[in-house]
Amino acid sequence: MAKRARRHYGNPVPDDVIANIRARIAQCRRLADLITDERTAAILRQMAEEGEADVRRLEAKQHGRDQQA
Repeated sequence: MAKRARRHYGNPVPDDVIANIRARIAQCRRLADLITDERTAAILRQMAEEGEADVRRLEAKQHGRDQQA
């Protein structure tokens, strides 16, 4: 019997999770500024940009949920 996927998208994201994502974004940017390998730096900057987009999406969903309540 196949497992059913759990639904997470209906739950609010705790503030500490958002703070953790932001800390990892900052870490990626710091590392990108410190290393000399441009390819790796570009990957780290891309990871930071993707993390920022994720945070914006999570916050937008949370804001929409707050307005509906």
